Amino acid sequence: MTRVANHAKVLLPALALLLSLVTPAGPAGAQGSRIKEEWTMATATRDELEAKAIEAEQIAAMPQTPSQLRKDKLAVAQVIRTRLSQGDFQAGDRIVLRITGDPNVKPEDTVTVRPGSVLILPQMGEISLRGVLRAELLAHMRREIGRFVRGATVQTTPVVRLGMFGSLQRTGFFEFPADILLSEAIMKTGGPSAMADQHNVSIRRGAEETWNRQAVDIALQEGVTIEQLGLRGGDQLMMGERSQMSATLVLQYVMISFQIVNMVILLQQRR
Repeated sequence: MTRVANHAKVLLPALALLLSLVTPAGPAGAQGSRIKEEWTMATATRDELEAKAIEAEQIAAMPQTPSQLRKDKLAVAQVIRTRLSQGDFQAGDRIVLRITGDPNVKPEDTVTVRPGSVLILPQMGEISLRGVLRAELLAHMRREIGRFVRGATVQTTPVVRLGMFGSLQRTGFFEFPADILLSEAIMKTGGPSAMADQHNVSIRRGAEETWNRQAVDIALQEGVTIEQLGLRGGDQLMMGERSQMSATLVLQYVMISFQIVNMVILLQQRR
C-alpha cells in the first residue's frame, strides 16, 4: 500500500488543481464588507464624509495604532479631505439638465464640465462645481439656476463615459447615466460574447486596477450602480474570456485520473 499512497500524493493535488479550474473562488467576507463600505462612500453626504475623515484621523492619532494601520487611516482621511475640497466633478464630465417652468429656457440639455470645474449655461453664464459632491449636485444646481429662472423645476443626471472592452458584443466608449446599474451598462453594449467569462470582469483607471474581478462580481450580483462604484469618465471595464480548457474537458481529465488511481490500486492488490 506504500506505492498506492505515493501515487495518491501525486494524483490528489493534481485533481484538486483540475477541480479549482471549474469552481470559481468567491470573495472573502472581509473583502466584501470593505468593498461595500467604499460603495456607500461614493454617494455619501458631506456630513458623512466629514465624520469618516475625523474617525480615520482619530484612529491614526492613537499611540497603540500599528504603523501600517496609521498610514492607511491617514491615506483614507486625505482622500476624503481632497473630495470635500475639490468635489466629485472634473473637466470632461457631462451632466444632463432638465429645466421646466420657463419657455425661454431649453427644457433639456447635456452640458460638459469645463476646466476649473465650471459649467457654462446659455443665458446664465458660469456655474462652479468646485467642491460639489455627487450627493449635492441636484440641490446645488437648483439653487444656482433658481437665481436666473424663478419657479423652475430642475433635474440633473450625471453622465459617465466608460470604455467597454474585452469579450463583449460591441466595444468602445459609451456614455451612461451615473445611476444605471453596472449590469445594465454591460447589456447596453449588446452583452457578453459567447466566449465571455462573466466572473472575470475588472475596471481600470489608466494603468491602475480600481476594482478587481472579485469586487466587480459582487457589484454585478448585488445591483450596484456606476455612481456607487465611483467611476469617472475614461475608466475602462474589461470583460475576460473563458479558458480554452472547457469544464467538460476538465471533468474528463478528472475521470481519467480516478481511473488511473483505481488501476494502480488493483495492480497492488494482485501482488
